[in-house]
Amino acid sequence: MDTAYGNDNGDRFNPWVQATMTGYRENWKNNIQTNVTLEQKLDFITKGLRFVGRFGYDTENNNWINRRKWPEQWKAKRFRATDGTLDYDRVAEERKMFQESGSDGLRNEFFEAELHYSRGFKHHHLGGTLKYNQSSKIKTVGLGDDLKQGIARRNQGLAGRIAYNWNYRYFVDFNFGYNGSENFAKGHRFGFFPAYSLAWNIAEESFIKKNWKWMGMFKVRFSYGKVGNDKIRHNNADVRFPYLYAIGEGNSYDWANYGSSYGFTGLTYTELASS
Repeated sequence: MDTAYGNDNGDRFNPWVQATMTGYRENWKNNIQTNVTLEQKLDFITKGLRFVGRFGYDTENNNWINRRKWPEQWKAKRFRATDGTLDYDRVAEERKMFQESGSDGLRNEFFEAELHYSRGFKHHHLGGTLKYNQSSKIKTVGLGDDLKQGIARRNQGLAGRIAYNWNYRYFVDFNFGYNGSENFAKGHRFGFFPAYSLAWNIAEESFIKKNWKWMGMFKVRFSYGKVGNDKIRHNNADVRFPYLYAIGEGNSYDWANYGSSYGFTGLTYTELASS
């Protein structure tokens, strides 16, 4: 007999029982991470221009086997028996060893191409970035019978930034993203997301440098932007292709005279479409 303290389902174990008498777990995990980067200065076109390209291919596979068991477990009652001995309630029956197993896997591919420009002209400093990116991510194990789960999540986008400052005192930035996702309906997959900011580094003003030399940075900034998201969730689960609907069996309806039954099973929306 092994004593334990827990609820009536035996959810809490005696630490010794848990460490030595509940089975063991085997786990195998394999990762392949590949990243290739190419960087090239383009000063022969114009000074301060360079190109960066990246390609990545990652896979992850995980397999596990649980061999579990637990002994008969008892919990001491709050009060002793009439003869002074401890009295027990059984909280879990003995269970012989059984086996559980599972696996999961992911594959991720991405490609990025960037142009960067940065150059100063006396008090003027100009920078810019133009970036193209695309990615594909898919679950490769445990897809079930839902065809939607076997389709890769794909994203594609173009982003850019223009940044200007005068003598590191006044700053103007403009950013944009034109991003798309296959998770939305045709004609609604791409969106434009701009952002801009204005900043003033007061610490660079002459009257500040003259009177408060200890102040190295005091920047006031205003920014505004829009962002998008294609990861729709419902009941803690990802929603694939929210513009699609599904119909399944619904309630049973009786069409008959009073006192008799003549039933039909109707249809209903099991998933609603979102435009």
